[in-house]
Amino acid sequence: MPLVFAFVLTQVAMLATTVYLHRYLAHGGIELRPEVRAVSRVVIWLTTALKPRQWARVHRYHHATEDGAEDPHSPRNFGGGRRGASYVFWRNGPLYTRATRDRRLAEKYRDLRRDAWDRWFFDHGNAGLLVGIALACSATVFLGRWLLGGWIGIVVGITAGLVACALHAAYYLLAGGAINGFGHAGAEPRRESGYALNMPIIAWLTVGEGWHRNHHAAESSPRLGWGHQFDLGWLTICGLRHLKLARVTTRGETGMARLRRLYAGA
Repeated sequence: MPLVFAFVLTQVAMLATTVYLHRYLAHGGIELRPEVRAVSRVVIWLTTALKPRQWARVHRYHHATEDGAEDPHSPRNFGGGRRGASYVFWRNGPLYTRATRDRRLAEKYRDLRRDAWDRWFFDHGNAGLLVGIALACSATVFLGRWLLGGWIGIVVGITAGLVACALHAAYYLLAGGAINGFGHAGAEPRRESGYALNMPIIAWLTVGEGWHRNHHAAESSPRLGWGHQFDLGWLTICGLRHLKLARVTTRGETGMARLRRLYAGA
């Protein structure tokens, strides 16, 4: 039960990350309805403790300084290749935290400012995590009591919830490390995408984020996987578009056209 629960929890967190933080807030490839943005912010708060504007700032700066000396998490700054990728894989969290403390990013990306909701709720990441853990444990306790009954069900449920939350944290952090690390471990740079690589297995496990070469070739494209490359984030966006809850922006259309040309010339 903890493994399945952790996988589902992480997939939900990753969908909010890729659709809201990445493809909407950082790159503007899509526009989301207010209710979708609100739900996404709550999910991020409960499952990751990230501050959306900080994540978007760091990610934009990563693209602006791609694999250069100031890139916040480039493997090339830590030995390059698989050695540098391994360093970033295991230390992605601290590297990200250090980048969020760079005051230049707040000045550089002035459109990313906190609002009243941030001050009251979303800037209090630890509180969000505690609420998220409490909700997760409540769900597993309900299942435990239903399956086993009594105090045994409660104890097993709480234990399963805590284990699931720990697995979720590890999954989410290491997935980000794999994308930022091994996703930039190419031996030679390509003209359109630098050292970035596509990683199919990672893409399947991270709702499409592993199509990293595609992303760096066309950063504003809200579609990361192309052709038969499975991209759950894009499928989610298509569902939201069908429900009139999202639309592809001009920037997004330009990015998808660039990605289409990349594969047409492959």
